[in-house]
Amino acid sequence: YSIYRLHQNPVRLDCMLVLAVTMLLCCRAEVWIPGVRSKITLTDVFVCIAILMHGPWAAAAVASIEALARSARGNTRSVAATALVNLGSMNIAVLSASLLAIRLFGPLDHLLFESDRLHELALAIGVITLTNYLINTGVAAAVLALARGRSVVKTWTENYLWASPAFFIGGAAAGVICKAITVFGFYSFVISIPILLLTYVAYRSYLGRVETSNRHIEGLTKLHLATVESLTMAIDAKDD
Repeated sequence: YSIYRLHQNPVRLDCMLVLAVTMLLCCRAEVWIPGVRSKITLTDVFVCIAILMHGPWAAAAVASIEALARSARGNTRSVAATALVNLGSMNIAVLSASLLAIRLFGPLDHLLFESDRLHELALAIGVITLTNYLINTGVAAAVLALARGRSVVKTWTENYLWASPAFFIGGAAAGVICKAITVFGFYSFVISIPILLLTYVAYRSYLGRVETSNRHIEGLTKLHLATVESLTMAIDAKDD
């Protein structure tokens, strides 16, 4: 349906291609959060840019490309099922987020070009990011919970709650990039790529240190437990 709507109201093809290609190049720039099953990616930034600049139907098409690319990297036996879940969750999340924002604030591209509506732009980005985050992670948590026979709420809290800062930082980055595009033209978008990559490196470095600390704590815990077990065996050997 999104492709049909794009056929009826086409957007700039060069802009769509640049967004899609850049997103695919950054698709592997992802960092797993230590101890949980969620990860931080840069792709949500490009989806948010598509929503703000080109509307919900273009954003759904870009999100579908990202979902298919992500699915193709999984287990070959479950590619079809994974692709179905990823496509469904991405399209529902992106369309719900963008259509809700349009309903509340009107055409989003108008917000970008009207300097006296910056507060509305910030609120619109907040609505888009929050809705996208809740639906995307909610579907992922539901699928994981059904597969493991666990509570959906508990699965979501344990695995996806910690990914929320990345979504909101990505939404803010998308807003700044879109405002720069309105001032300097679309191809100034390329300037943002090094900034996003630096953000990815910072995330990777920070979460890498967290994972190292977790391993250190886990090692100390095992050492303490082994010490207690040794003392217990020594006491038992002396006097039952």
